[in-house]
Amino acid sequence: MAGLAPGQALGGRFTVHGRLGQGGTAVVYLARDALRGEDVALKVVHPHLADDPAVRRRLRREVEAGAALAGAPALSPHDLHEIDGQLFLSMPVHPGRTLTEHVAARGPLPAAELEALARRLGEALARAHAAGLLHRDLSPNNVMLDQGGQDAVLMDFGLAARVDATRSTGQLGTAGYAAPELWDGGRADARADLYALGACLRFAATGVGPLDPRAARPVEALRPGLPPALRAAIDQLTEPDPARRPPGAAALRELWEGAAPAPPPAPPPAVPRPARASAETHTVILQERDEGRGRRAEMRARLRRAPRDDDGAYRFGMGLMRKAQEVLGISSNGPSPEELLMDDVGRILGQPPPELPATVWDPSFRLVDAVDGPTAERLADAARRRGFRADVARVGPATGWADQLARWFWVPIAVGWSTFPFALGMFGAIAPSLMDVAAPAVIGGLVALSILLPVYAKARGRPDPRAWELPVALPDLLPEAPAPPTGAPASTAAAEPRLQARAEGALDALEAAVARREDALPAAALDDLRRSARELRRAAAALGAAL
Repeated sequence: MAGLAPGQALGGRFTVHGRLGQGGTAVVYLARDALRGEDVALKVVHPHLADDPAVRRRLRREVEAGAALAGAPALSPHDLHEIDGQLFLSMPVHPGRTLTEHVAARGPLPAAELEALARRLGEALARAHAAGLLHRDLSPNNVMLDQGGQDAVLMDFGLAARVDATRSTGQLGTAGYAAPELWDGGRADARADLYALGACLRFAATGVGPLDPRAARPVEALRPGLPPALRAAIDQLTEPDPARRPPGAAALRELWEGAAPAPPPAPPPAVPRPARASAETHTVILQERDEGRGRRAEMRARLRRAPRDDDGAYRFGMGLMRKAQEVLGISSNGPSPEELLMDDVGRILGQPPPELPATVWDPSFRLVDAVDGPTAERLADAARRRGFRADVARVGPATGWADQLARWFWVPIAVGWSTFPFALGMFGAIAPSLMDVAAPAVIGGLVALSILLPVYAKARGRPDPRAWELPVALPDLLPEAPAPPTGAPASTAAAEPRLQARAEGALDALEAAVARREDALPAAALDDLRRSARELRRAAAALGAAL
């Protein structure tokens, strides 16, 4: 591969000075940008990858992320170019080297540089998350620094994704720095980026990497003498359980200062699950359609052959396979209809999207255990959009003639259509002069009955005791509604979690706004705003506990 030669010009704008480095996807050159009047780095894609749609998507993501991170400590590309048969990014030149190279040459960072590195990378992630982006590939190879942590920048947003793209991910980041839940096929959120940040800081502090959460030694054992707040922060960021990490990058500043990060905002209260015997209890019965039966049957066969869930070697191997597919550009099918349905369920119920259960691959199943009628209809509509046959059924015993009619509505229709020729024949034998009137009236009545009875049954929610025989995909998704405190009106008790969640959300928005305007505000104002936000958050948490 000849590449670009020194002195070669691209499009009359970029003049190549020489090669800076090479990777599996691209070669990086130093060049002069005549339009900008400055030296830039050109990340030139290898010719055999230039037409790969996955590579082009990754480059576009880098440019889009760079536009959203202006002013952040991140190495953002200027633009994507296709000139003289070359596909490349132009970006600022950083005089330093990667964190991997820096530690290899100089050893672990001193405590002061480590703290500066933590704050710089935390700020970059806070800006990215406030802009609605997840990095998803934070590792020492994607961190550049020159003199020390104080000039560190985060780079390579090629795997960046929207924060609200909460679906199972096939893009796992770098082995040893990606969060454990991603290697298990879990969902990426802000806490996965924070785990990668903690793993990078651990490497910078100890020189030991990559991190295996199953056999990790404490930071204190590898690097005695670190400031306690920093050591505790790294340990908390690299917790294998996402629930034990900080809820987002906005909480990192308190973590560096040794304060406990604020708890994540309380999710909206779940829809209460009625008792099974209630007349208002509904369930949603799903069946696969013909067009998706082959794909789903293949998945059922795979599940029967799959090793147990606790087979760590299997999970690790599957993770490596998904990573290889992403690098090769063959993992571009997007989320499955079943994964999208889980996202819909979380949105409708006001909860985080549930993990994809194995039951959804059954030919027929119940989506949820029991919900109110309007919620069941919304869930059924979402399932129909994702390619399922969906039916809302009211479960429990039929309590009267109206319930019996809703359940057995098809019986009078079937009896009417099967017997009306015989009935008309007998009527014609008795009163032949009235046949011209009777026949159209009977047929019209049967047509009206065939239309109105199904509509009535659907509107009432026909009870179906057989629904309880089907497996439930999400049996414990909807917790029982807690009883209100003694002496408190039910409406007030129900409103308290919502009020606290709104207060927490407002404080999150305040901290994100402060992070975005950090460069434009005086230092005294920034300190005052941050201190006020911390005090308000603690007050909200204390008030919520008291209520």
